[in-house]
Amino acid sequence: MYHIILAKKIISFESGLHKKVSPKDIGKFYKIKYLLNSPEIIRGIYSEQIIDSTAILKAGFSKKDIEK
Repeated sequence: MYHIILAKKIISFESGLHKKVSPKDIGKFYKIKYLLNSPEIIRGIYSEQIIDSTAILKAGFSKKDIEK
C-alpha cells in the first residue's frame, strides 16, 4: 500500500486481513494513522482513499506510481 506521511512517500506492507482489504486495493493511495514518535507503525484508513493526483505527486510519488 502507498501512504503519505507529512508529505513523504511511505510504502507499507501492512496485513489488511482484519480490515477486509482485497487485492483490488493494492496500488491505491489511502489516508493513514500513525504515531508521531513511531511513523513506521502505520494503520491504513481504507475507507478514505486519496485520488488527488496533485497531492500524491507532492508527497513524493511519481506518475509511474500512480499508474500502477
